[in-house]
Amino acid sequence: MAINDASESVTIDWLRFPLAAAVVMLHLGAIGVNNPMQTYSALCILLSQGVCRIAVPCFYFISGYLFFSRLELWDWRTYGDKLRRRFHSLLIPYIVWNIIAAVCIWGYAQLRSSETDLSFQSFWNHIAEWGGFWDRKGILPFDGPLWFIRNLMLYILAAPLIYWFVKYLRYSSVLILETLVLVFDWFPEGFLFFSAGASLQIHGYNLVDTFKGYRIPSVIITSLLLFILVPIFRHHPDLYRYWENLFVITGTIAVISLASHFLEIGKLRPRPFLSRSSFFVFCAHNVLILHEFSRWILYHTLPFTGEVNACLDLLLRPAISVMICLGLYWLIRQFSPGLSRVLSGNRVN
Repeated sequence: MAINDASESVTIDWLRFPLAAAVVMLHLGAIGVNNPMQTYSALCILLSQGVCRIAVPCFYFISGYLFFSRLELWDWRTYGDKLRRRFHSLLIPYIVWNIIAAVCIWGYAQLRSSETDLSFQSFWNHIAEWGGFWDRKGILPFDGPLWFIRNLMLYILAAPLIYWFVKYLRYSSVLILETLVLVFDWFPEGFLFFSAGASLQIHGYNLVDTFKGYRIPSVIITSLLLFILVPIFRHHPDLYRYWENLFVITGTIAVISLASHFLEIGKLRPRPFLSRSSFFVFCAHNVLILHEFSRWILYHTLPFTGEVNACLDLLLRPAISVMICLGLYWLIRQFSPGLSRVLSGNRVN
């Protein structure tokens, strides 16, 4: 099989920003899936349960693929080297962003409440509990979207087991994991996609070249599934996760193959600044309450009311949040390059 490492690297880098922006849209759209306004609700389902739902599994797939890259020999030294690199690109930013999130939560509460104990000592006692950094209120860390990084770090710790699992069971390992995801609600979908990406890399397949032949069928199947997601979500919730699971699998293949195709023919071009900002956008959009700020802007500018306003709000508010994040990232890069490297996962500036 032909190897096209340059095309593969460009494709992965280009995808980082649109996938991060899709996560921003996903978080906003999920709020309105059960709204009584039918058009608005359908749009929310299409975005948060459809198109944008591909982003996180795709990130896991790419992460698994990259973790096992340039792997000539798997031993503890190799594993240790990879762990050290992830210490700087994942663990340190994870801790820093959760501290920022805890400060923002405390500051926001200071502005909105006068009845709760909001002294700094109370705040420090609050963030000093490890639960806030790992699993605040049994669900998410302080910076909610960073549950993805939290789980990714766990998968990386399990990398030796994943390596031997996919190395010796080959393609049946992915089928086993897919079966577990479908049968057991508690089994993490991210583990499946991280392992699938790892399997592709471990067995020597190039990401772009492998998916190239599946571009057209994956796009067709994904489009058909997207078309029926709304009625299935509304009328057959018990069956929805099976359809969604298939949609995410074909959608991941479609997104990667389409991006590589349009980059290859020149319809898309690399955007280094956007690629480097993707981690910052992913981490910052929820911390800085940008959705609320964006809502205030739109409330004072949109001339429409009712369902039209809701639909425009759904589309424009994430865009405003992302643009604010990009502006903040640019400013931090200009005035504190070292801090920008930490906040962007040690990406080169």
